[in-house]
Amino acid sequence: HPQRRETWTPPASLWEGRRTRLPPPPGFREEHGVALLAYTANSPLHKEFNAAVREAGRSRAHYLHHFSFKTLHFLLTEALQLLSSGQRPPQCHQVFRGVQGLRFRPAGPGATVRLGGFASASLQNAAAQQFGEDTFFGIWTCLGAPIKGYSFFPGEEEVLIPPFETFQVINAS
Repeated sequence: HPQRRETWTPPASLWEGRRTRLPPPPGFREEHGVALLAYTANSPLHKEFNAAVREAGRSRAHYLHHFSFKTLHFLLTEALQLLSSGQRPPQCHQVFRGVQGLRFRPAGPGATVRLGGFASASLQNAAAQQFGEDTFFGIWTCLGAPIKGYSFFPGEEEVLIPPFETFQVINAS
């Protein structure tokens, strides 16, 4: 897809400059770094990708025949696993996520929720609030990984949460 190819060019160039300064974990390849940078770039890619991820979960057939982001999905999932495995001991992170234009109302305390797509959150409450306060989450993620050095915006102290992680609602107001 020509538009997607153009989306990968700036992240690939940026990765060239960053990869020598980062101590990536064993098994982390150039493709992982470029995928993280492409996902976090200021482009429509992450919205298109997450909409497709939500649709792909409808059925195996839909995933196999209509999901055009299999490579990106695989690289992001594997990158998060590799970055998490590099943390000794394995860590959960308290993160914050602000959303504008969406009012999320869970069933209440004890309900289980899943975000349904890859979700960017921040280790810093103030950074997350800049993205919106219509819905604001405080989350403990154990499958998400800090991607500060791999993000297009390292100052946001970003943690990327995979779409398959589930959370239990403690409080909603």
